[in-house]
Amino acid sequence: MPGATDIIDIMAFGCDENTLMMKSKASLYSSQGVLEGMLTLYRGRLQWSELSERSSNMLTISMDVLFGATLSPPGKFKFRSFEAASAVNLSIEASTHFTVYTIMAREGGKRPLCDTWTFKVESEEECAMWITLLHYAIRPKLGEKDAHVLIFLNPVSGKRKALKTFDTIVKPILEIGQTKYTLKITETQGYAMDFVQIEDLSSYSSVVVVSGDGLLYEVLNGLLQRTDWPKHRHLPIGVVPAGTGNGLAKSLDAIWPEQAAVAVVKSEARPMDIMSATLASGRTQYCFLSMTWGLLADIDIESESIRWAGSARLDLYGTLRLMNLRYYGGRLHYLPATEWGDSDSDISQKQTKTSGGMVKEYGASGNSSIINIIERANQGVDDAWGLPPPNFSSPLVRHSPKLSAAHLTSNIQPAVTLHPTLTAGIQLPITEESLPPRWKTIEGPFVQVIATNVPWLSTDFLACQKARMSDGTIDLVFSRNVSKWQILPYMANSTKGNYMNNNGVENIKVKAFILEPTGLRTTSRNESSHRAIQHPTTAASADMSNGRLSFGSIRRNSGSDST
Repeated sequence: MPGATDIIDIMAFGCDENTLMMKSKASLYSSQGVLEGMLTLYRGRLQWSELSERSSNMLTISMDVLFGATLSPPGKFKFRSFEAASAVNLSIEASTHFTVYTIMAREGGKRPLCDTWTFKVESEEECAMWITLLHYAIRPKLGEKDAHVLIFLNPVSGKRKALKTFDTIVKPILEIGQTKYTLKITETQGYAMDFVQIEDLSSYSSVVVVSGDGLLYEVLNGLLQRTDWPKHRHLPIGVVPAGTGNGLAKSLDAIWPEQAAVAVVKSEARPMDIMSATLASGRTQYCFLSMTWGLLADIDIESESIRWAGSARLDLYGTLRLMNLRYYGGRLHYLPATEWGDSDSDISQKQTKTSGGMVKEYGASGNSSIINIIERANQGVDDAWGLPPPNFSSPLVRHSPKLSAAHLTSNIQPAVTLHPTLTAGIQLPITEESLPPRWKTIEGPFVQVIATNVPWLSTDFLACQKARMSDGTIDLVFSRNVSKWQILPYMANSTKGNYMNNNGVENIKVKAFILEPTGLRTTSRNESSHRAIQHPTTAASADMSNGRLSFGSIRRNSGSDST
């Protein structure tokens, strides 16, 4: 019987996807029976070819779709669920059979397709070598470092199914992908923020939440409030969608927990901007989703009392608020992106670059704070999974705020020590003299103001189709003195049409903005009554600072309500 050196050919590793890593004879269990062939592992794919003069069967599996490999019992392994696969195969200590696991996105937003392929090789030692090299090829970016994921789970998020999602999907996928994890169940609001702010994180390769966008917001702010935050600036953070809105996951085309968990296993990154949001009190928060003021914020906040209903709570209160539309007095000051030095073509070019997968951080503007989302290439037609092309993206992020004095002047100084903002140094309330050059002002009343960095704010609400999470700009979407019938198509059917700059829904790309509420909230569209309240001469002006938000040049959070 030939020795291992006669049947295994292990080559030197390289960076090219065609680099040969291992090759040996292997049997494939297929619908046609057991087929004899040659199995070859390249850096970018696993390929099996039948050794037969009468047949030319060939199987090619891209590393983009392959996420795990385990020993398996003799015979063809039939996949039923991740939980069952993990329970059966991970208990095997030695075997000549091994199974590889793949996941494929499907059209129409359907649940991704999971499949397995079983091979038989000559010896147990050879089988163990295949498992080791396959996991190296699946997750090459970690190199010698072992994966150890810190997971926060909110058991009451969304429809309170986060724990079940973790046990039946996330946990077995991590185990199949040989990814070590530590699970923390959140006990109170702010638990995750406090933990990542004060605990030693040096042993973790990433931080992931199984929840909605709110828990990821806690993690981001906790990390950026650490005194040693530069030490952890390259620590990826991510989300497995299990909340109400799941806007970030939807924007990444990773709305299914399977996709998100596989992304955690594969550990790939892309950049995403963050917003710094400063209240009139001087308190600064960091946002990764959007800021909303007016209609959308009312819907989100007022529907908290029926959070148990999941995303349906937003639909219910959305209908209620649309039928009783409110108008808010205020002024919106903003610095257009084109005035800051980015032409429309420059912004478009940045968006094209970020759609290509691994993209370097934007640092041209010292006001940009970047985080990287772990995901594969997200091109117009996403080819991350190979064929057929899916819409796969990963929800892990790697934050890396930058500090630069490139654009600082005597009038623009850092609002916080973390990084500068374009609104720092502007005196409030705003006057014509205190607003820097190139800034513009829009007078209310407003029905709503949305500042977003992603297209989707929830799984069924497309806030701004033109928004890109790493183009270095904030997308302002606002509606002024419009009727409920004008804004209804945008709110109720945003996914079916392009409503930007149409029917009273306006969109501007900006580098920074300041929102100045006047204290007005009314259901009347009468402009004369709006003017009377917006320009008070008595104590009503004291309310002007009560909800004022000033946002720096990069992003993230949701609204007077933020995330």
